[in-house]
Amino acid sequence: MNDIIDNAQYTDARFSRQVIFDEERNLNEISTQISVSREELRESSPIANSIKEIVTHSIWVEDNDPNKVIATGSNYSLAGLEGSSQPAWLVASIVGQSRIVLCGSTRMFSDVKPAKSDITWYQSKDNARLWQNIFSWLAQQDTPSSFLGNIIPQPLTVIVSSLILGIVFIGGGLGIYYLFQRKELKPISEILRRKKRIKEPEPISKEGEIPIAEEEVIPTPEEEISPEEAPPPPKKKKKKGKKRKYRVRR
Repeated sequence: MNDIIDNAQYTDARFSRQVIFDEERNLNEISTQISVSREELRESSPIANSIKEIVTHSIWVEDNDPNKVIATGSNYSLAGLEGSSQPAWLVASIVGQSRIVLCGSTRMFSDVKPAKSDITWYQSKDNARLWQNIFSWLAQQDTPSSFLGNIIPQPLTVIVSSLILGIVFIGGGLGIYYLFQRKELKPISEILRRKKRIKEPEPISKEGEIPIAEEEVIPTPEEEISPEEAPPPPKKKKKKGKKRKYRVRR
């Protein structure tokens, strides 16, 4: 990270290798889980808005300009045996139109639970609020009501958008249903017609009456055709083949 900062040349702050510890003000008697109150935050910075207490596990961020320091440890906090009291761990600066924040801890914004704790780092104290304030300040939104406050659209926009989405989904659903129903009903009707031998109704006559189809008359055994009236059976054709030649031996 320090190599990236050196190449950018936007700030003089650097990350140290010394972890901040506090024997007096800490969480669950773990010296590296330091507790930071409102007194250790710069009140004039929007990043400190609505924050009363936070908990962090951080390294020391060294910066020679005290005006850039946003948060430090308490009077009992040290960074290494040779570190000064109240070491800084959160630094912010503005360079032109750019905004830069250096934080010595990523664990304090994670879903990992601190030692001897039942909640995550992000849920501890006002850590979530600090996370929101940092990114709101980077986005040049100094006084956010919430992290998603400026992303939520107006109520009228929500209603119109909901109506449009509802119409699209309903129309699409009906169209898909119609297509599937059409594909399924067509072959079923054809199968029923084949099985029941359903005849298509004849067109209506001019008088408005549907002509009745003539019933098929099945002849009784007495009315069967006599052999004399019956047509002669077809003659069987003789198959033409090659004649065999026989030789007689004497």
